Amino acid sequence: MNDFVAIPLRRQPTINVRALLDHSARVTKVRARAPLRLGFAGGGTDVSPYSDTFGGCVLNATIGMFAHCSIEVRNDQRVKFVALDYEQEIEADTGAELAPSGALALHKAVYRRIDLSAFSATLGRSWEAKKRTAAGITNAEINRICELALSAGALSGKVSGAGGGGFLFFMVPPERRPRLLAALAREPGITMRCSFTEGGARAWRV
Repeated sequence: MNDFVAIPLRRQPTINVRALLDHSARVTKVRARAPLRLGFAGGGTDVSPYSDTFGGCVLNATIGMFAHCSIEVRNDQRVKFVALDYEQEIEADTGAELAPSGALALHKAVYRRIDLSAFSATLGRSWEAKKRTAAGITNAEINRICELALSAGALSGKVSGAGGGGFLFFMVPPERRPRLLAALAREPGITMRCSFTEGGARAWRV
């Protein structure tokens, strides 16, 4: 699991970073849930090879029943899958080749697809490419903060925003976040935690 830490480029009043550090240090487990769904029509048409030839169209809806998952940080370079409903467990080295077959095949397949190292590398390449598009994309201060963040444990980062301000955001593993926040707290600006949201633009009557 990884987090994003964003820093406004405009100077803002200082917030209580110590409170963030205290909170971050206790985050060793994450729980998640996903709703189950009912398939009304078109099931399987979105699966290759049918979809490769004919395309696919599926109608389904989520319902108020959920599958739950817990992810807990380990410090021994091991990964362990536990399926309470099947009463099965699998444990392996994090670098082991886990074939998506046999017991808990779905769990292993999901784990294989989470390539955070590749994602962070892509983010870093995107920033390097963006800097080459124009001389004003970055400056010495932005470059200094980026190098500081990387030395403090961030995997990668870049500027997001267009004209008149924006953010520096960094991808950082949870266990390195307190160190990164401590380093950034000594710099101008503030740090802000952010997360993804499913909602887009909305409008309402007043």
